[in-house]
Amino acid sequence: MSRTASLALIAALCTPPMTASASDEVYTVIRDQGAAANAAFSAGDYQNAARLYESVEGLLQTVEGRDKELAIVRFNLGRCYDELGQSVQALEAYRRSLEGPLDAQLADPIRERVRALESEALGRIVVRCAAPGEGTTVEIVGQGAREACGHMFAGLAPGPHVVLARTPDGREQRLPAEVVAGATSEVTVRGPEADGGVDVLAWSLTGGAVLVLGGGLALNLAGFDALKEADALTAQIDEAAGPEKQALIVERDEADDRARTYGAASYALFAVGGLLAAGATWAWLADDDDDAVALTPWVGPSGLGLVGRF
Repeated sequence: MSRTASLALIAALCTPPMTASASDEVYTVIRDQGAAANAAFSAGDYQNAARLYESVEGLLQTVEGRDKELAIVRFNLGRCYDELGQSVQALEAYRRSLEGPLDAQLADPIRERVRALESEALGRIVVRCAAPGEGTTVEIVGQGAREACGHMFAGLAPGPHVVLARTPDGREQRLPAEVVAGATSEVTVRGPEADGGVDVLAWSLTGGAVLVLGGGLALNLAGFDALKEADALTAQIDEAAGPEKQALIVERDEADDRARTYGAASYALFAVGGLLAAGATWAWLADDDDDAVALTPWVGPSGLGLVGRF
C-alpha cells in the first residue's frame, strides 16, 4: 500500500496544475515538500515524513481541483502514523483520505485497514441501568450522541471518559469510565435513591468546613485570652521588683508565645475552612445545575486522575 501511494503521489505532484487558482510558488512548495516527504517515508523517517505530509495537506486544501492528490497525501500521512504506532491519528488520516476520489484499488485496502484499526485501537463503553430506567438517557461527555440505557458506544479513543446519565425528571449521574484499546468497558447507572439520595461530597465538605472553622475560632479565642493575660502580666511587671519581676516577665513571654501560636494556627484553619466552604458551595450548586462544572475521579490502567466537564 505504501509503495503504490508513494508512486501515485509523485506522479500527482509532478503533474502541472489544472487550475489557475494556485500560484506557481505554492505549487512549487507542494511539489518540493511532497518529494521530501516521500523520500523521508522511503528512508523510514516517518516522524519527519508525517510533518511534511501535514504541511502538504494544508497547502493542497487551498488549491481547487486537486482532491485526488489531497486524498493520497492523507493516505500517506495515515501510513506514517501507522508506522509510528499512533493508531488514533492514523485512523483520522485514513478516514479523511476516503473522502476524496480514490480508485477502488487503493480505497478498498484503506477501508480494510480502517476496520482493523477500529477494532484494535479504539474501545467501547456499554452503559447499563441497575434498575428499570425507562426514559433515562445516557451519553459520553464530549461525544454528543444521547442514547437509551443499554447502548454500546463504539469507536472511542483509549483513555478516561465520563458517562452522563439523565433521568426524565432531570436528575444526573456522572460516571467515570476508562476505555482500553480493543476492549469493551461496562458502566452501570445506579437506580433511584430514596428521597433523592444523599450528596456525600457536599455533606462531607460542609461538615469538614464547619469543624475546621470551629477549631479555628476556638484557637483564635484562646489566643485572644492569652494576649489579655500577657497585657495583665505587663501591668504587674511595672509594679514588681527583684525576683518577682523576673518571674512575671518569663510568665508574660510565655503568654505572648501562646497568643502568637494560637493566632497562627487559627488563621491556617480559617484558610483551610474557607477552601472547604467554597468546595461545599460548589458541590451543592453543581448538584442542582446541569450546566455546572463537573469533576469526576477515575481509576484505570493509566493511573488516577480527574475528568472534567465544562
